[in-house]
Amino acid sequence: MMKNNADYSKVKNITLGNDDFFAATQKEIDFVWIFEAWTGMEAKVRGVELNYIPVKDLDPALNYYTPILITNTKTIKENPDKVRRFLKATEKGYRYAIEKPEESGKILLKYAPELEEELVIESQKFLAGEYTKGAPKWGVMKEEIWRNYAEFLFQNGLIEKELNVEDAYTNEFLPE
Repeated sequence: MMKNNADYSKVKNITLGNDDFFAATQKEIDFVWIFEAWTGMEAKVRGVELNYIPVKDLDPALNYYTPILITNTKTIKENPDKVRRFLKATEKGYRYAIEKPEESGKILLKYAPELEEELVIESQKFLAGEYTKGAPKWGVMKEEIWRNYAEFLFQNGLIEKELNVEDAYTNEFLPE
């Protein structure tokens, strides 16, 4: 907001918690941060028009990876083959979701039948195009994205010390 000379002190923050996004936005809420692949797709399914602005369009530093998979240095040092095998299996699942989004959505529904089928399928179709966006293959991360986001967090007091991004991520264990 500061980059656009907006006065943040005039914004009243409200934590919605588990409130329904669509019910909440009918109240006195002007903008909300959503997960595009879920709430954005739910709006599409419901025929609700959104004025959606990805945060990375507001500031390139807000282009960050989500979700991320985390391990610890002990596991990496003591059992690197386990890390490689885990990522190979995970990549296989993501590749299936990319190639067959409807089928992968139906697998999810088998284990979470309370979800709305049309929403799950739309979300999976959307995500199929996102899983490898901007990367040569699934899982590859760029240092620049990590660095920009870490600098943003530090400069805005969201983390106490600068992050050494070289220690924060690796592409070393990804399948060939």
